[in-house]
Amino acid sequence: PCELHPKLVDRVRKLGAVRADRGDTVGLGDGVMEELRESGADVVRALEGWRPTFDAFFQVVTELGEAPFFFVFLAAMYWLVDRDLAVRITIVLAASTLTNVWLKEAFGEPRPAVHDPTLSPLIEGDSLGFPSGHAQHSVVIWGSLFVAFQHPLVRLVSVGAVVLVPFSRLYLGVHFPHDLVGGYIVGAALLWAGVRFAPTLIDLFFSQSPTFQVLLALGLPIVGALLANSPGGVRGGAAFTGGFLGLVIERHWIACPPAFGWFPRAQRLLIGSTGVAAMWWVGFGDVGLTANSLGLFLIAFWIAAGAPWLFQRVERSEERNGRP
Repeated sequence: PCELHPKLVDRVRKLGAVRADRGDTVGLGDGVMEELRESGADVVRALEGWRPTFDAFFQVVTELGEAPFFFVFLAAMYWLVDRDLAVRITIVLAASTLTNVWLKEAFGEPRPAVHDPTLSPLIEGDSLGFPSGHAQHSVVIWGSLFVAFQHPLVRLVSVGAVVLVPFSRLYLGVHFPHDLVGGYIVGAALLWAGVRFAPTLIDLFFSQSPTFQVLLALGLPIVGALLANSPGGVRGGAAFTGGFLGLVIERHWIACPPAFGWFPRAQRLLIGSTGVAAMWWVGFGDVGLTANSLGLFLIAFWIAAGAPWLFQRVERSEERNGRP
């Protein structure tokens, strides 16, 4: 079992004390939420009876909803598969990340083991509980792939991920069932908005002057992070600022052409992933919020602009030296 993060426990208790002093409630009301927590705790406790048979499986599955996977997945799509689709998914994921942070702070819902210390989570949940970010982001990312691709295998994997990634959070003991439901609802709303409006917004954005695009790329994620007013919001804002700034620079001043053939694609993947790995310790190490945020900014900027610039330089050099 995983030991609970003391700062998270303290934060939940402080939020509860503030609301009790004010005499207000959030959303469905304290009585209904307490019933949901109690019934949810029973579900989590029942799933503990499945252990340790599925522990390793769900500990791997849950990584498909973590930030490192998002970086790797979106980078590979951006470099090798469909740049426009990667940009659309990133925009909706940015909205999903900041929305999730805002909602968690607004509801202030505890994780299962904070509510019921007799429960034994297998991993640590380092934020508040409702809605589930894994459920919300899974719907956004895998739902986008389901809509974009008609291939049966892609759609089967997408459906499987949307089901299994959120369920892994329930199995590992870090979410109640109603956290997952909330994540599914918010994620579905954002997916619909992304499919409906993202292409138009992207076209509108790139029809503006480069200076305005740079200012907007810098400003919007920073404002969102400030409004979120939490460590998760700051890290998310840093990552998306780096990514969107890099996207603008790549579009106007690099314009790396797509790669065709297995060798150029494999080479790009090797170069790009090496750069990400070199910065990984900054972005994801236990180095403090400022260094953590800077690392995320640099990794996202590398993915969007640094790596494409280097791809272009390497490929032009190879063409001059005779490689077709």
